[in-house]
Amino acid sequence: MYRTKPHVFSVELCIKKFKSLRVLDIHNSDFKNLPSSIGTQKHLRYLDLSNTSLMKLPNSICKLHNLQTLMLGGCVNLERLSKDIRNLINLRLLTITIQDTCLLESGVCCFNSLWSLVVAYCPRLECLFPQMDRCLTNLRILVFAGCESLISLPPINKHLTSLESLYINYCKEMDLTGGGEDAQDFNLRLKILEIEGLPKVEVLPEWLLGSTNTLKELYIKWCGNLKALPEWLPTLKSLQTLVIIDCDE
Repeated sequence: MYRTKPHVFSVELCIKKFKSLRVLDIHNSDFKNLPSSIGTQKHLRYLDLSNTSLMKLPNSICKLHNLQTLMLGGCVNLERLSKDIRNLINLRLLTITIQDTCLLESGVCCFNSLWSLVVAYCPRLECLFPQMDRCLTNLRILVFAGCESLISLPPINKHLTSLESLYINYCKEMDLTGGGEDAQDFNLRLKILEIEGLPKVEVLPEWLLGSTNTLKELYIKWCGNLKALPEWLPTLKSLQTLVIIDCDE
């Protein structure tokens, strides 16, 4: 009796064989190249490539106009995103680990449908997008974790007016006093703020005053140089949960 050798999973074969995929989950797989034929999956809604050895994405991925979820977290070898990634106009959730200094190097970001953005373990990242105008206008959740070179937040007061949850964890160079316009221009309506492992933080940012009537949960953890809580803290009228852990100063 003839026996074939155990079949090695082929992403390209899968893409060619199944023409109506809605979900493709190949996370934790040990492959470095996503075939360009991925662009033929016109019905694809969910693509999980997290924790793979991908070094770059084929530009054809930008043809997936119906894609709503793209998971690239933990792709520590991923060099950069194509500037045409902005063509994913229906994207709602993006998680990413990248080696580049900017998520998009040039052009205007048009992620107007994006609800959640998770940027994790990007050691060289210094900025999100070169132009923030009309960008991320519907973003509800923003997460930065382990971005060691990120010095300040994007101008969140001016552009991220739908933001409800902001998590900033272990970004050792992060200075929270940035990220806003003038003190009089508070457009944020945050409900949850978590800051954790931020040695540069000595005071809470004044842009939190824009969330006086909306902030419900405030978590401050392992901020060893935080000197004091601000006098305006009692003005947070909707605050229900306040957690302070290991802030020795």
